[in-house]
Amino acid sequence: MRLSELQVSGIGGGDFETDIYQDLLNTSVYMNCSWDGFRNKLLVNEPNTTMTHDAELNIWTFTPSQIIESINLADPLHITASIEECLVSVDIIDSGTTVIEVSADGSNWELTINNQIHEFIYTGTSLRIRVSSDGTGELRSWGVLYNVDDSVYGSIDGGITDELINPTGLGGPPGVDNPTFRSCEIDELTGVITDTDEGNDFMLNSEPDASPDQMFIAQKLWNAVWNDIADFQPLFEGEHIVHGKCYYDTENGARLCNVYCQKAVIGIASDTFGYGLGIGIPSNTLPVAIAGFVLAYLDDIEGYEYQSGDILTNSHSANLTLMTRDEATHYPERIVATYKRKPKREMFGPEGKEVKVDGRHWVKVK
Repeated sequence: MRLSELQVSGIGGGDFETDIYQDLLNTSVYMNCSWDGFRNKLLVNEPNTTMTHDAELNIWTFTPSQIIESINLADPLHITASIEECLVSVDIIDSGTTVIEVSADGSNWELTINNQIHEFIYTGTSLRIRVSSDGTGELRSWGVLYNVDDSVYGSIDGGITDELINPTGLGGPPGVDNPTFRSCEIDELTGVITDTDEGNDFMLNSEPDASPDQMFIAQKLWNAVWNDIADFQPLFEGEHIVHGKCYYDTENGARLCNVYCQKAVIGIASDTFGYGLGIGIPSNTLPVAIAGFVLAYLDDIEGYEYQSGDILTNSHSANLTLMTRDEATHYPERIVATYKRKPKREMFGPEGKEVKVDGRHWVKVK
């Protein structure tokens, strides 16, 4: 059983918002989310909105007979049939009786009940909701989930069932003609998919297994926290990974550098990468930073303090160290990075997923 569209909007930040978002996210196929809905005038038909927005509290306040009405919430990119059923959830404090109305054709308004599935009498492709009251109160957030095609997606009449909340993913059950974003667990350091039944990560594939065998395209991909791009390279059997140290390449895999300005040096082992290329396998692959900024160990040089822009190569201890201009000219392929700065904190990364700096410095990979 599947739903074809999710539109979540609203304001506030309490448990109600989080619960609705997670419930609808887990049980929907397509989603289009904004927790700024009633403040965003693009989602409000102003001539039909008389509630008052409190910008400081991020709520809409109302007195008797005032309303707030959405514009069309149906996604024109995904809707393929008339809207037949919907589920509306409204977070409201009301001294009177809350009235919730919905319309699938943009004109014939039908009464619905908060958090109960409504089956439309007049179907169409223009989903709108309207909230009013005969009392006073505050409207905090709202969400609406809708089904456009019983014959394809199955009826949601009668309530959300265990079948509906089975996490088959965005796009439905996997299939050759139906690539699907599915919940999974991905090892943060190796990239290995460790659980294909549930988790907080996503994989895109067409079969119910652990093989991400599909592609996607986007105009932009934003990654706001982690720094560098890492390529997983084979690791020499018995060699260990020290994030921030330099490695050189051999026919049998990467090894820790042990000669200054070593031939075949390939880069720095990273634990700060935001993009991992290749598939990691526990214990025998090494995430090598190939672009961006990475934390690396540096040799101490008596009487010298590293400066931004210093040219760096590997030392005999697999740290980074200064490279002379002559060496950089004769061995440009052995330039590993340029110096950036000392970190300002002892930990790096989002809360709960931090990595320890451990005396390392920021460098820019060459």
